[in-house]
Amino acid sequence: MASQIFFPDRNKRRQETGLTRGEFESGFFRFWHEDIPDGDGTSSAVPVFWAGGGSCAMDLRKARSIGGFDSLYDPFYVEDTDISWQAWKRGWKCLLGPQSHVVHQHRGTSRPRFGDDFVDRMIRRNQFLFVWKNVTDLAMTLEHLVALPWIHGSAIIQHGVRFEVGCYVRALVRLPLAVWRRASNLSRYVVSDRDVMMRAQ
Repeated sequence: MASQIFFPDRNKRRQETGLTRGEFESGFFRFWHEDIPDGDGTSSAVPVFWAGGGSCAMDLRKARSIGGFDSLYDPFYVEDTDISWQAWKRGWKCLLGPQSHVVHQHRGTSRPRFGDDFVDRMIRRNQFLFVWKNVTDLAMTLEHLVALPWIHGSAIIQHGVRFEVGCYVRALVRLPLAVWRRASNLSRYVVSDRDVMMRAQ
């Protein structure tokens, strides 16, 4: 169960809200937090794409059966999206409890310790690893492979060649482990990738 996320300064626009969304578009995932209007008094739990690692409560038995946060993503980022996707594919749910609130300093630990550049590189590397480990739908996998030139080109325009190539090479180093994780989880899935996309919205 995920919580709404608020910043210490309530006047700042929330970059994270807890109402997480994702879509697979042009061969790659896009993740974001949807705005929640101030004063939204709804008490009903709503499905979310992932439960934020620092703002949720998990069923310990289920989390352990998945294997917890995967070291594939060390040192950080996207591991909470991964465990949530694994839960969805096992037929479980990730929900937001709108009445549950946490106060969170966005990148309050990672930014001062590692710097924004390193954090951004880890996020980008782990986005590739997330696809390689988790997407088992053949058409989606082929779409990702065919779209790789466009995926790289878009990132190069935005962040530069050195950034994108470096992140991709770091991901390729971990590709064998991602493929191993992918294969070892197949027998546990009861929900398809496309059904997860529908259920998690």
